[in-house]
Amino acid sequence: FTYILIDEFQDINPVKYKIMQMLASPEQNLCCVGVDDQSIYAFRGSNPSFILDFQKDFPGAKTIYLTANYRSTHPIVSSAD
Repeated sequence: FTYILIDEFQDINPVKYKIMQMLASPEQNLCCVGVDDQSIYAFRGSNPSFILDFQKDFPGAKTIYLTANYRSTHPIVSSAD
């Protein structure tokens, strides 16, 4: 694969992470999207450490923080923060 996009990356588990690493080699052209504090699939082996430690396995990765929220009103976003 030339490019790989993984959405909901916070829900990845060890098996999926290993498969992702194998598929991404050698180019490592990955785009992973996720929110570490929204991980809800621990019962399936997901662990937010995969998203938090991503740059250890992919040191050239660039992190882009999306700070604008177009889905919720300001009071909801403020309460969540």
